[in-house]
Amino acid sequence: MTTNPDPKYGRYILPFVIAGLVAATWIFVESLEPGTVPDGQTTTTTASAVSSTTTLPATSTTTTLPPVLASYIASVEGYVAESDGLLTRAREINANWEARSTSFGDTADALRLLATDTEDFATRVSEGATVPDLEGSHIPLRDAAFAMATAGQNMVTGLLDPDSAAGRVAAFEAYQLASDDLRAAFAAIQLRAGEISGTFSDSAPDEETTTTVSG
Repeated sequence: MTTNPDPKYGRYILPFVIAGLVAATWIFVESLEPGTVPDGQTTTTTASAVSSTTTLPATSTTTTLPPVLASYIASVEGYVAESDGLLTRAREINANWEARSTSFGDTADALRLLATDTEDFATRVSEGATVPDLEGSHIPLRDAAFAMATAGQNMVTGLLDPDSAAGRVAAFEAYQLASDDLRAAFAAIQLRAGEISGTFSDSAPDEETTTTVSG
């Protein structure tokens, strides 16, 4: 039997060396503090973003008007609502006639009634109670109401024109513009009332009393 001159004992020792290294590495890693990485590296923990929303209470500024001014403003606000109702009727009448969903006779009757109601409305706006400090601001409101009344009558005349619908269409546009003017006049009245509310007095000023002292 021939003897191997190079038994290579290292091939038997190498697995034990590798196992020892692995065990040493595992023990070293387990001994480290959590969150620490060798070679000076550190782990970064990312926390979920937290958002905070603060809701502030809504604030509003309210101007308290003297009773007389407040009553007048309320009456004018009623005129604006009535004007809106009249305008809605005018739109429906014209739209139905344009679509020919109503007869000529019914359209004429509806426009005549609208014209009458608008004239009555304008009269009430003109004769409505106001306050001395707002009489000038009431004039545009009155003028707008009368402009609506004129346009209402012109819509009837335009409908009765056998040659063209231009008169009715133009009158309807004028009716809408007058209603817009009335609303703008109301806004101006509100603004003016707010301006004078601090100096306005519901009662007449006290009379001055003169005292004569005899020597």
